[in-house]
Amino acid sequence: LIFGAYAASFAFAPRDTWSDHLIYLFSFVTNFMVFYLAYNYARKSPDWRYFRNIVIWLNVLILIYCTLQMLAPDRLAVPGLSELAIGRTRATRLVGPFNATAATADALVLISLVLLYAYSLGREILSRQLYLGLLCVNSLFILATGNRGGFLLLLLAGAMFLWSFRIELGKAKALKIVVGAVLGLTIASILV
Repeated sequence: LIFGAYAASFAFAPRDTWSDHLIYLFSFVTNFMVFYLAYNYARKSPDWRYFRNIVIWLNVLILIYCTLQMLAPDRLAVPGLSELAIGRTRATRLVGPFNATAATADALVLISLVLLYAYSLGREILSRQLYLGLLCVNSLFILATGNRGGFLLLLLAGAMFLWSFRIELGKAKALKIVVGAVLGLTIASILV
């Protein structure tokens, strides 16, 4: 259905904008393929802890980049490697490693859902504290991007998560997650 909408948009677009439409179409197809590969890997993997660890390390790398970008006064670069330069492209908004506020916010939201799942099913105190800390920092950086879409996606995806896992979580744990999320977003909005 979404691919059909892109195809219809491309068919009725002026010739001058075809290159832009092809870029969006290519991005859509590649994003779908990455999602399909990750979904099948996570579903068929006998131990989901390996997938969870990959997501945690990916999150840590994104958070390190975002922290360096927030602390960098203008532009931070390794001599001779301009491709790895860290700097703000927008004065007041965090763009992250993807050089786009929306992509950074969306990536952090998707990672947050995996962390929320791991937090809600985790049994060890130390690992649950790690997930909670990463969730708090993710929400802080989602707000720092200033992206409305990422924030709305966080709210809607969180609500869908709670609805989907309402039986496994139970009412008490779901209420704790809602209260914690409201408190965490309130603190993050004050800090940002």
